[in-house]
Amino acid sequence: MDRGPSEVEHRILQAVHDLSAGMPTVDVTQEAAAHKAGLSSDSREVNEAMAALVDRGYVKGTNVLGQRVYRITARGIEEATRPG
Repeated sequence: MDRGPSEVEHRILQAVHDLSAGMPTVDVTQEAAAHKAGLSSDSREVNEAMAALVDRGYVKGTNVLGQRVYRITARGIEEATRPG
């Protein structure tokens, strides 16, 4: 059974959702998501949280002009907007 995202993962996911306005076609950098979540973008916990979100299918990562960016997925939108 999926335990759901950790507190840090949820904060990052919520930030990606907010910054992309819930649209899966909008690129969000890890730095922007971390800043929005009130976390340091280069911290180990943010790197691990973003990797976990990719592994869970909540976001997809790609490179654009040499920069790593992320897009929220339908599963990520569902999780970010889940009540509770």
